[in-house]
Parts: sequence; structure tokens; C-alpha cells
Amino acid sequence: MRKAAVDQKGFELVVVTAVIVVVAILGTSGWLVLKDHYKTRSAAADSMTTAKQPTTPTNSAPSTKPIQNATKYLTITEWGVSLPLPASIEEAYYVVPTGAEDNGIDGKPNDIYVSDHSLDSACGVLTADGPGNQNQLGEIARVQPNAIDPLAPGGNDETYAQVHPGGTTVGGWYYFFNGFPSTDACNKASTTASIIADFKSAASSTVSTSAAASNQ
Repeated sequence: MRKAAVDQKGFELVVVTAVIVVVAILGTSGWLVLKDHYKTRSAAADSMTTAKQPTTPTNSAPSTKPIQNATKYLTITEWGVSLPLPASIEEAYYVVPTGAEDNGIDGKPNDIYVSDHSLDSACGVLTADGPGNQNQLGEIARVQPNAIDPLAPGGNDETYAQVHPGGTTVGGWYYFFNGFPSTDACNKASTTASIIADFKSAASSTVSTSAAASNQ
């Protein structure tokens, strides 16, 4: 009788152990399946997020900006000023006429003669003295803003600014252009009149050389 009871208890222990093992196996399997399920869902979600992000084209052509041509200037070193030059007189040049090197109150010339190399064949080459001194298209002069022009028509004590309007004041000096082609060949040049007008316009836009440099 005691032996049968012992066998019964042993059998029950084996059954309980087997049940625990089975439950453990099922629990582990279920946990692994659930983990794999969530891992698959997470990967799918990441894939959808990546697919929704906009892509940046790699073959788009870079934007280009038009190249702006730098303004050319005629720089008058004796005065420290520069004249912006249109294309028609971009070959402009000047000379300080002999005897005028120090006729200003500051020991600098008060006027210079100008021409353009495009007219050298018609007007002759401009030089500081001699026959070439007569080949100027005109002069650029500088005076004190309130200076009286002794050659004013009628002798009305008019200032240079009144007699020669359209100039400009830079650094305490009034700059203006006075055109007077003097040679027959130059007078007959078809472009002389427009070039003189362009020189006058350039003189009215005179700026300090430092200002011209900052614009380039």
C-alpha cells in the first residue's frame, strides 16, 4: 500500500514537470514569434518613411549669373579722380600741357587735354607740347566752385560753374569738360561730336579714384 502511494506521487511529479516544460516551451515560442512580428512591423514602417521622403535631384544644372563688365575709368593721377568711360571713349587718354603742370593754387595743374586713341588717325596723336598739343578734343578743367570765369560772355562776373554747367564737385573742386577740336581733320571726323558729348558726360560723373576702385 505504501509503495503504491509512492508510485502515485512519483507519477504526479513527472506529470507536473512535463506540464511545466510544455508551458515553458509554448511561452518561449510565443515570445519569439511575437518579437519577430514586431521586428517585421518596425522594418516595414521604416521603409515607408524612407519612401515618403523627397529626393533631391543630383543632375540639376547649377544656376549661372550673367557676368557684369567692369566699368573702365580714365584716372587722372595728378588730381586723384577718375572718369567712368562709355564704350565709345574707352581708349581715352590725357596729357598735361607744358607750362600747366603747377598752375593751380595747390601746385597741381588746373587743366588737362584729352583725346581718344580711336581718333589718332583723324586728329593726330595728342602730346604735351609742340604740334601734338593742338590735337586735343578738348580739356577737362578744375576750379574752385565759386571761381569767376574772366572769359565769361559779356563779362558778367559769372562763375565757371555757370558758364560750364553740368560739371561736378569732388573734394572741393569743380570739374567740367570744355570741348574744342582744333584740327581740320579732327573736325571732319564723323564721330567727333558724339565723342565730345561722351567726354562731357564722363566729366560730369567724375569720382575720386578711391571710389572708382571700390566700384570695380
